[in-house]
Amino acid sequence: MDKSALQQQLVKFIDERLVWPVSPALQMPGQSALVRVGLQHPGGDPVWFSDAQALGNALAAEVGFQALRLGTWLNTPDGDLIASATGQLLPPQYRPEYQFVVDALQFAASKQRTAGWQRALGVGVIATAFGLAIRFWPSE
Repeated sequence: MDKSALQQQLVKFIDERLVWPVSPALQMPGQSALVRVGLQHPGGDPVWFSDAQALGNALAAEVGFQALRLGTWLNTPDGDLIASATGQLLPPQYRPEYQFVVDALQFAASKQRTAGWQRALGVGVIATAFGLAIRFWPSE
């Protein structure tokens, strides 16, 4: 799949599954705004997160996110693609939410990549063990 098509699929996923407050958070000078992003489940209420890593873990478990294959064992998650797709839906006044979503998606893609490496390593170990077992199996 080309990069443009993947970006449009990611935009669609973000638009359908992630929600954030309707108006920019008001913050007092010297205070940081509470940033919350929700993961919308079809037919249900969103589950709200105030930690990007926690949202990233939830995203990594989502079948829809896994299908995007942003982080496979062969590729590194594309931060520019993630940032650009997020920027299409979150205007500049939502800067804290934008960064939160980008961080969560990058974390989820990295987690997806790590899982791919672990699967590939597991297959390699099993194949090697099987090959050694066949090689050293006593013959009649």
